[in-house]
Amino acid sequence: MKTPLMLLLAICIGILTVTGTASSSELTPQQRALIFSKPKSVRALKKGVATISLEGTDQRGFYKCPYMHVYINGEGPFTFLFDTGSAFTVVSSKVVAKARIQLALDRGGYHDLLRVKKINVGELEIQDLIGVRDDDFGVDGVFGFKAFGDMNLVFRLADRQLVVSEKPVPLPDSFALPFKLDRNLPTIPVTVGTAQVPTLIDTGDDAYAWEIRSSDLTGAGLAHPPVPAGQVLNGAKQQTTFVSTLGSPVRLGPIVIDDAVVCINDGLPVPDFGVDFLKGFNIEFEPKRMLVRLQSLSPTSKTRIRGNLSPGFTLRFDDLGTVSDVVPGSAADRYGMRSGDKILSIDGRSIRGYKPRDWDEALSAGKPLAVRWLNGTKEHLDNLAVEEAQ
Repeated sequence: MKTPLMLLLAICIGILTVTGTASSSELTPQQRALIFSKPKSVRALKKGVATISLEGTDQRGFYKCPYMHVYINGEGPFTFLFDTGSAFTVVSSKVVAKARIQLALDRGGYHDLLRVKKINVGELEIQDLIGVRDDDFGVDGVFGFKAFGDMNLVFRLADRQLVVSEKPVPLPDSFALPFKLDRNLPTIPVTVGTAQVPTLIDTGDDAYAWEIRSSDLTGAGLAHPPVPAGQVLNGAKQQTTFVSTLGSPVRLGPIVIDDAVVCINDGLPVPDFGVDFLKGFNIEFEPKRMLVRLQSLSPTSKTRIRGNLSPGFTLRFDDLGTVSDVVPGSAADRYGMRSGDKILSIDGRSIRGYKPRDWDEALSAGKPLAVRWLNGTKEHLDNLAVEEAQ
């Protein structure tokens, strides 16, 4: 998962091929296959269907992605993210200790392999799931794409629900696309100009509606040269992004999208749609048929891929008002704001206790923000326009 606000996570295959400590060794092909495998069993306890409320957040208050309450070996609740952009399941050391999770392979405490015997999520029960110990991501755990086995999954992100079913769930007026596993991640065919670009459906990405690499745009025209945008953290790596608007159409199944805003990030392993785009659909994965169904929540003629709203800076949400990043060329940049400066208040409200939901609500109003901030010991008060990056 990526965010322009702070590190959450984006889990890549590389985590498994790098030795964690001097005592840990590179995984064998058999061990890697075990991590990417499905659990022994997954079942809905009532009539083959379980509806899970997506009511959680991570430890810093991020909430857009599918967070849920989980019990492991009878202990909990813990907060897990279900990230279709994660190739495997991650569990924190806190959960390993509290739920007494067995080690399948001791790698010196870093990226140990775990055998999780029993997981309950609402009326869903998962047994014998292999995971990886990791404490870097600000959540108790992360379900990888295959964590729910061959169950059909319907993400209703707008309603904050996940439906898990033994049988496909009817989605009237939906359309189906094949998905392929690229590095164990589900990608669907998207046409960008004249090129077909496999694109990840990434429920763990709240950074941009759509991220893509320069090399994926060879068949498309841009309305203007890319302009610098915010930094994102992908895993532990900070990456520079640029934003532009496509002059070529984007085709997603029967939907044609004009004037799509694209975030260009050449550090991506694969292009992806994030939750700000995905929440416009109900999305069903049918693993046995390798199909994704998309049910648009609005007339398809109104489907848009929009850019982020930004006042030119982002926050760390550390309760200190610390500026995480300043967009080059923005008004905040011109006024001299820098990463590490302190925000004191926004529209007269103290930054203490300011959470991601408060930030999103302030930006969604689209009005200039009165920002009081400190650069060293010098206090500033500036009105910063909230603008869509495009």
